[in-house]
Amino acid sequence: VRVPAVSPSGREIAYLSDIGGHSNLWILRIDTGEARQLTFESDPKTLIGLPLWSPDGRRIAFYWRRGNDFGYSMIQSDGSGLHQILTKAWWACWSPDGRWLYYQDLQGTGRHLMKIPADGGPTIVVRNESAAAPALSSDGKTLYFVLEVPRQTGAVDSEIRSANPENGPSRVLARIGAHRAPASGRFHPVISPDARWLALPLFDG
Repeated sequence: VRVPAVSPSGREIAYLSDIGGHSNLWILRIDTGEARQLTFESDPKTLIGLPLWSPDGRRIAFYWRRGNDFGYSMIQSDGSGLHQILTKAWWACWSPDGRWLYYQDLQGTGRHLMKIPADGGPTIVVRNESAAAPALSSDGKTLYFVLEVPRQTGAVDSEIRSANPENGPSRVLARIGAHRAPASGRFHPVISPDARWLALPLFDG
């Protein structure tokens, strides 16, 4: 069992389990302990990743990889409506109103931050610089992201930045040295519900 994600209601947990021989998404009812399988992937070449609940708890977006192909799919929390929504995308997150999925676009040479309507439609560029790991405040007004800052030594530091509006000028909240944390593409700051704190893993604790 890996990567548990609690539903917005706090009544269910989505997680990955390899019961049956292949990793798939499952949902556990916290009050009854009842578990039900959500996806039924059997192709050994396909990997399934982190589940992301929509703010209303009706949908779950999740990462997938198949060889050199990767992206995100969407499924209703009752197991219906499975479909692919993004390719060559990384670090997706929901907008607080559930209308958008923000993500890092890895098409071509750029690594821009984009967003796509959760119900499908054209994508919109949010940040043109090589930004990663988007996250939004609970009111949806402030965008947090990570910017890679190469050093002359070849090491890459990470700047945690915020912008309000999301496509406006950004300010640096912290600069994390390459020796303290993984590269920006490897960690995703998590916002506390009151939007006062950002949590992230550090090698030095």
